Amino acid sequence: AGVTIVLSDVGVDRAGESANKQQYAQIDKALRESTNKWKICVWHMNQEAMQVSYKGDAVGWGVYEICRKHGAFIVNGHAHTYSRTKEMSRFGTAPYGFTNKDLQIAPAVRDGTQPTNVIHLSSGEDGSTGVAALGFGGDKKEPQ
Repeated sequence: AGVTIVLSDVGVDRAGESANKQQYAQIDKALRESTNKWKICVWHMNQEAMQVSYKGDAVGWGVYEICRKHGAFIVNGHAHTYSRTKEMSRFGTAPYGFTNKDLQIAPAVRDGTQPTNVIHLSSGEDGSTGVAALGFGGDKKEPQ
């Protein structure tokens, strides 16, 4: 069993998907090569829609999709707040080589057959995950 935790600086130096292709590749490789049941993706920056603060987009939606397809739970910060998603079945689609935002809550949550406080982790094209934005550190506390 065990746990694989993938730490990344995605979005720190430069914002956006095209500027972070190397980090995307490193995250994908680490998750692909892991034989552990539990996988967690961790990075500092985030996308505005993934937190309850005013922080803008930094990492691109592709990295969320990589982690989701590998069944990894996602933890990020940046905003000095706490927020989390419901179970997510998609963050974006990539029709032209970059990932457009397309946030989709898992079907079982949408149709009410699964409680909203439960997140199943599963891999593959139809995999699912959740995101927790934990930004409690630092000296700036932002309203929630």
